[in-house]
Amino acid sequence: MQKIIRIVRTIDDPRLEVGLPSKTFRENRKWLKSAIPGKQIQPYWDADARCWRVAKANFTDLVHAMADKYGKVRVEIEYNPRAVCTESCKNADGNDCACSCLGRSHGGGTWLDGWIDLGEIAVQHEGRTRIAYDVRRDLRASKLARPAMTTPSGLGREQWYCPNDDQWSDASDWTTEVEDEPGHWESWHNCPNGHGFPGLAPYSRPNAMTKARAGDGTPIKNRPLSHRASAQAE
Repeated sequence: MQKIIRIVRTIDDPRLEVGLPSKTFRENRKWLKSAIPGKQIQPYWDADARCWRVAKANFTDLVHAMADKYGKVRVEIEYNPRAVCTESCKNADGNDCACSCLGRSHGGGTWLDGWIDLGEIAVQHEGRTRIAYDVRRDLRASKLARPAMTTPSGLGREQWYCPNDDQWSDASDWTTEVEDEPGHWESWHNCPNGHGFPGLAPYSRPNAMTKARAGDGTPIKNRPLSHRASAQAE
């Protein structure tokens, strides 16, 4: 039986767990070492776990390389729902996120573009959760070939952009949810198709997943913070 082609990233382990098809040890090792152009990966075989181990720094590059080669790769990432998402997460570079935003806010969350969220598959020790994704070659190809975003007409006075659908819709058609618990306050905005994004009302800032604009197409670049949101951001 062919092994599941997958990558697992946990919080504590500095290396990824990589599962490749049942080819020879030499073939898999050779491919891993040259999988990412311009990088020299140093994989090693974990005989106890029966998988390859690769440094975390190669995560998204290796995910995309495996999807391109094999057609689809299963990705599992461990998060800590108890860790509050802060501005340091939202303003971060890269993809190494482990907090309650589940990677959606980290660095703008664009590294998850095109990944199919399969939801929670396991609850680990200390309340940690593991989320699964499918990353497929055909979706990556369509994403890379997608034309530049256009400005549709006939919308209302303020419009918000959903990156999952690659489309604008009236801000009034979005819904808002607020999580308000001791030590944790967070708002979520859901597009008409049900895609949720954490944070304040969208506005056009660098690396943001969602954007906002006025009816004439002018980007809305800032918003006054409420007293509660200002206190949360400090």
